Amino acid sequence: MGVGKSTIGKKMASILGYQFIDLDKLIEKKEGKTIAQIFELLGEDYFRQIESEILKTINDAKTIIATGGGTPCFYNNIHYIKESGISIYLKANSKLIFQRIIRYPNKRPLLKGKSEDEISSYILQKMVEREPFYLQSDYVFEIPSSSAESIVKSILLQVYDIC
Repeated sequence: MGVGKSTIGKKMASILGYQFIDLDKLIEKKEGKTIAQIFELLGEDYFRQIESEILKTINDAKTIIATGGGTPCFYNNIHYIKESGISIYLKANSKLIFQRIIRYPNKRPLLKGKSEDEISSYILQKMVEREPFYLQSDYVFEIPSSSAESIVKSILLQVYDIC
C-alpha cells in the first residue's frame, strides 16, 4: 500500500512494451463497483475471493500486474504469482507509506474513518502480517523516497538486465 506499484508498473510496462494491469481497476471494471463499494456492500471476504479469481484469469506473459497490498496473502495467490512470472516486492518503511497514503486515507477501504494514529498502527500491523508473504517474492526492492524513474531503472537492470 502506497509504495508506487501502479506508477512503477506502468513505467516498466511502457519501457518493456508490455501490457499493464492494475488489479484493483480490473476488479472494479468487472464488478461494476469501486473497491470501497465492494468492501462496504459485500465485505472483505467477497473481495478477496473475487480478487483471486480475477488474478488467475490473467495469463499473458508480457503483462505487468500491480496487485493490491493484500493480494499475495490470500487464497495461495503468492504461489500463483510466482508460478506465473516474476514477482517483485516493493518494500518501503512505515513512515514513507504513512506519508504517501495520509493524503487520501478514504481512498482505501480498510483505512476509511481511521484517525492518523490508527492509520499508523494499521500500517505497522499489516506490514508485520504481510511481510512473510511478500518475502517469498523473487526480488525485493527497497523503496526510498527517490524517484519512480530511478526505481524502475534499478529493477530493469537487476531483473531484466537492461537499462
